[in-house]
Amino acid sequence: MDRRELYGKNKVIIMAVIAGAVIACAVAVFIGIVSEKYVYITELERPGAGRERAYSVDVMYDGYVEELDIRIHERALGGAELEELYRVAGMELENVARGNNESFESVTQPLELTDRLDKYNMSIRWYIEDWNIIDYTGQIYQGSKLQKTHITAAMKYEGRTMQADEGREYVYEVNVLPYTEDQLRSMELENMISVADEMYSGSDVVHLPGEYKGKEVLYRVRKDNSYAELLLLIPVIVLLLTAKKRSDERDGRKKTEELLTEEYPEIISKLALLIGAGMTPYNAISRIAADGKGEAYKRLSGVVKRIQSGASEREQYLRFGTIFGVYCYSKLGTLLEQNIVRGNEQFRMMLKNECIEALEERKARARKKGEQAGTKMLFPMLLMLMVVMVVIMVPAFMSF
Repeated sequence: MDRRELYGKNKVIIMAVIAGAVIACAVAVFIGIVSEKYVYITELERPGAGRERAYSVDVMYDGYVEELDIRIHERALGGAELEELYRVAGMELENVARGNNESFESVTQPLELTDRLDKYNMSIRWYIEDWNIIDYTGQIYQGSKLQKTHITAAMKYEGRTMQADEGREYVYEVNVLPYTEDQLRSMELENMISVADEMYSGSDVVHLPGEYKGKEVLYRVRKDNSYAELLLLIPVIVLLLTAKKRSDERDGRKKTEELLTEEYPEIISKLALLIGAGMTPYNAISRIAADGKGEAYKRLSGVVKRIQSGASEREQYLRFGTIFGVYCYSKLGTLLEQNIVRGNEQFRMMLKNECIEALEERKARARKKGEQAGTKMLFPMLLMLMVVMVVIMVPAFMSF
């Protein structure tokens, strides 16, 4: 695709976006003209639970207009609706309050005595029967035997109600299980080491107790294996670097192939022109290699130098596929080699056809790149159009 075609496609896209924006503006202006500035109402919508909403309302009576700022509160609950809310909130409270414990009948972890359930707009106050078993934060104090107590949750709905609401109370019987043997042993060992810490408080080291209940005690700590862990990362780093190197090499080869392919039509055109003017293929290639500066010209220059150094011209042409690594050059090398061997009378015609084919392929590549560029531009332009339409249309429709 040439520049004119690419410009034409982009121009169509830009014009479509501009036309869409103009249409959106026209619709917005039309709506603003035909719609009234004020909307007459007979009711106001209440806000959600636990909220209030402000309205600016013009009140008209007897020829007067009063602009008032009115605040509307949430809807009041009552009767069965309020009872159902307390029932559901009570079930939720029980699940929250027991924390990580399976039930209140076997408590071994702290309780979660929350003071609110925001989802239901409920406030909660807790009353603890025995502070020696459970405190106000929910912390439990286990002992050597099972301990039972009661906790009471006074829950009250903080929203509006249709009648007086004293709230609801939920009483839970809590069974705090005793410490297990493992817990008791761990606590005794910690206490034993704490005593040793106090005993050797003036020393640079703490001598750990050697016995527990008449049995030998051994201590161990984990070795610092950070260096070993770092060594384990070395193979991973090597693999990543190797993969990165291969990826770079692959990208480099692809880029080089693209450059060689882009330069081929120019080279084949020059070659056809010089041979048509009477030059031999070798002299034409030497002339082209001397005048060019691209990657393909450098490789052609290498071919010329090897031939000048005594290499077979035929073999160098046959090696075009290896030297350049692109199929089109391999095909050109085959044509040149056949011309040397057979003296093909149709060589100039074949070279001309190859030149035409190369130029057509270059146009096809340019067209493909242009289509890809146009596609990449299309989405941002459409996105801009959508943003413009939303910015213009939403306020216009909200004015109704």
